Amino acid sequence: LQTTALDRGRLGKDSLYGSGRIRANVAVSRVPAPTEPLITYRKYRLFERTGDGNGIPDPGEIANLLVFIRNDGAKAFGVEATISTPCTLIDIVDSFAIYGNSDVGEVKVNEADSFEISISPTAPNGLTFPLIIRAEDDSGNLWIDTFTVMISRYARTTQEIRTSLLTLTITNFGELGFFDPTRTGSPGVGFVYGGYNYLFGGTAILAFGYEDVVTGEGGINSEFMPVSSIETATPGPGDRMLSMAFVDSQSRVLVKMDAITWTTPTDANFIILRYITKNISDATIDSFYFGVYLDFDINFDATSRVWQDLARWNSSLGFGYMWDGSTLPPNPAYVGIASIIGGIRGSVVHNPTHVYPDSMGWVDSVKYNFLAGRFSLSTGSTGDDWSLIIGDGPISLAPGESDTFAYAIIAADNESEFRAKALQARSHAGELVKIDEQVAKPEKLQIDAAPNPFNDVVTIKLTNSKKAELKIFDIKGTIVLSRKIGENSMFKWNAKGLPTGLYIIKASDGTQNVSKKVLLIK
Repeated sequence: LQTTALDRGRLGKDSLYGSGRIRANVAVSRVPAPTEPLITYRKYRLFERTGDGNGIPDPGEIANLLVFIRNDGAKAFGVEATISTPCTLIDIVDSFAIYGNSDVGEVKVNEADSFEISISPTAPNGLTFPLIIRAEDDSGNLWIDTFTVMISRYARTTQEIRTSLLTLTITNFGELGFFDPTRTGSPGVGFVYGGYNYLFGGTAILAFGYEDVVTGEGGINSEFMPVSSIETATPGPGDRMLSMAFVDSQSRVLVKMDAITWTTPTDANFIILRYITKNISDATIDSFYFGVYLDFDINFDATSRVWQDLARWNSSLGFGYMWDGSTLPPNPAYVGIASIIGGIRGSVVHNPTHVYPDSMGWVDSVKYNFLAGRFSLSTGSTGDDWSLIIGDGPISLAPGESDTFAYAIIAADNESEFRAKALQARSHAGELVKIDEQVAKPEKLQIDAAPNPFNDVVTIKLTNSKKAELKIFDIKGTIVLSRKIGENSMFKWNAKGLPTGLYIIKASDGTQNVSKKVLLIK
């Protein structure tokens, strides 16, 4: 870094200035090629070995694990590897694999000698857990790497939910209406009212920062990963409810989605979408946003090559809608979205400015600005290509906590009917909240440890409402302590005789799993 940084004075090292500008890409190019083997983790593949036969490793099943490694150094001979995990919901059945010789730049996989893991029946769908891989060659070279594995990866699927007047395509990966740009014949019908599809596409959105936004867009390439199939849920609010779940595997925010309809004629003009966002990580997730984006397409005049669509967002009433502004509209409906639970802000989106590839391009920063309220449009008063977005936040969730949002997608014959149907949809808010309260606020399981770092003895306190199991692991994944814990217990752990290093405390009460890292310093 010193020899490649931008010089502040004379040529050479500038350490005495106390500051400067490095050129990391130049520094990397100057690093000499290693003279020893250098094994690094690349990716993994997980396959069901025993279970229900759907090919997806689920709770209660045994899975084969293939781990791809790459040699970025000199040739390695006789490479072997072992894996371990501190996760109490995963048992390693076969932790050893032989990779053999590895040439320079070669990627090897243990296809003939796969690892084997057993998944606890109490593990949740979408569980992600850490694995530690230790690779060693005949010369005694040792490499340690870590990676994260997720179970219950479901195929992306679609299904229609209907009222007597509406049909909406939903998916188990966050997309709505379902336009898949990677396929010539996308499944799904969109959002149909009066025999016409008004919806080009839509999606749920999680936004954590200007360059960290997760959506269901892109079909088979969606960022949301499905962790369930689409299932009919009973009992539930409404006369029919389809449930599904998807996850952002990076933040570990799980989204459970319910699409709900009623058979009564007064409820036929809307479909309610309920989203329960849950933090399934071991750390608090702060200041993120959640919302839904809908790109309605109503009337593009092929002769004049002009859009006839108009749009409006009514902040005081908490809904937005679009309609055909031509004199004799061929598709005269008013279509849009209304807040039922949450939906504190919304906006019209001007597609030629914000979405088209030759404009802002609908990149992460644009989505984030709309959900955070930094971009906001109340009207699309001239015929053009518009869309709508609704959202909530900032949201903060502690481990295991949930928050619920619900929005109604509505179609009506005129503006006054749209308003009336939005109010009618809100009359069901109590049903949605009542059911959610039973699952959204679990008793929190919490670990505290002090002092941290510690020398030999640390006091561990477990805050819990029922009995739990506590285990302490070293960095290799070896259990160094295991004990049952009563309600709201505290004890002193004496680590005398153990080496300096990082240790992981894991606790599980059967429904929640939490962990805490502590550092032992001799």
